Amino acid sequence: MRLRAWWAYIYPTIVGRFKPTDFSDSLLLKGLLRLVKQHCNSQHIYSTPVHVTAMAFDKSLDKELFSESVTFDATKLTVSVFSYNGGRQKLQISRENIDTTSGDWKFAKLGRMLREEVEAVLPLMQKAIQHMDGIGRLNSAPRSA
Repeated sequence: MRLRAWWAYIYPTIVGRFKPTDFSDSLLLKGLLRLVKQHCNSQHIYSTPVHVTAMAFDKSLDKELFSESVTFDATKLTVSVFSYNGGRQKLQISRENIDTTSGDWKFAKLGRMLREEVEAVLPLMQKAIQHMDGIGRLNSAPRSA
């Protein structure tokens, strides 16, 4: 957690508990640290050891099962189906814009879509759904009727 975000999180619980005139600086600091530890333990902030990290993303395990794009003037929308490590298939919509200086495609946040973009992407999404239904639904939960 960044220091500024951490302080904004912990500050409301500290206000009013200590008066600077009541303690010397070292006692105030010790008391403040004790209070912070108590608060962190009660909020389960440190529920996992620091040395344990989340599994890193491995690009080689991410398999693209379907991909189709539609191109407009300066943007390209791509509908894809991916399966990570043989897991459930997931649909992804991404946007690429043309870089005016180099002329290359660069990924951008999908954000809001124009009506024309939505109308062009919907058939691609339908194809992706058919692909997800028809081709090896790996480890996916059965559909409920």
